[in-house]
Amino acid sequence: KYEIDFRKQNYEQAAARLTEIVTKYGEDILADNALFLLGEMYQNVFKDEIKAAEYYKNLFLNYTGSMFGIEAKKRYRKLTENLPGSSEFKEIE
Repeated sequence: KYEIDFRKQNYEQAAARLTEIVTKYGEDILADNALFLLGEMYQNVFKDEIKAAEYYKNLFLNYTGSMFGIEAKKRYRKLTENLPGSSEFKEIE
């Protein structure tokens, strides 16, 4: 359902569906994928780098075995390196 909403440019609804996956099925294999997609959406569609960084951070801290973990950490670092107050983000690394 997320993909249909995304293709139709219903981005808010797509993000809501992904958030629901993370909330309801946080232990499921789909949750890390949903977090990565949320990070991408907030980074590229909504242009909210702080929110995107939070999703990437959640992914690499809480889903250590995820195939998205390394890429999420790279994106997190890139997004947070120039943010005001970025020292609070860097403490997490």
